[in-house]
Parts: sequence; structure tokens; C-alpha cells
Amino acid sequence: LQTNLPFERALQLTKALAGLRMDQIRMMTVPGNFYDEPQTGTSYWAVDRFSLVQLMTSWEKPKREPTGTPSTPTTPTRMFDPNP
Repeated sequence: LQTNLPFERALQLTKALAGLRMDQIRMMTVPGNFYDEPQTGTSYWAVDRFSLVQLMTSWEKPKREPTGTPSTPTTPTRMFDPNP
């Protein structure tokens, strides 16, 4: 696996996610298609941004715990764009 995510950021994300239970995690495939870079042959996942926005806005909001304390959010609070 190769990524442009800096090690420090990966460590921050790992620490932030360490306390989550499996029932607090949702997984999905981001809508898109395979894209092969013609010059290098490198394969990427090209995100269909329109479909992703539709998916994210229709995603169920996190529920509160019965004790009245907020649960750990299961929806992303920020989307990362590798090509800002």
C-alpha cells in the first residue's frame, strides 16, 4: 500500500480511532471507477464526487447514547481530498 498520507497524520488518526467499538464503525465503498494513469500505469480509484455527496447527505446521523451523552460520530466530520 502506498499513500501520500504523512506518517504523523496516520498516527493521529490511529489514536483517534483506537477507542471505537465495531458497532460504531460503518464501512462502505466510495462510489467511483478504476482509473489507470496512462503515463505511469499506476491504478487509482477515481471518486464519483456527485454520488459521494448524495451518499453522505443521505447517511443517517449519529444517534445519542441512552445516557444522554453523545455517541462517537459514525459519519465523517471532514472529507479529505488528496488533490485540494
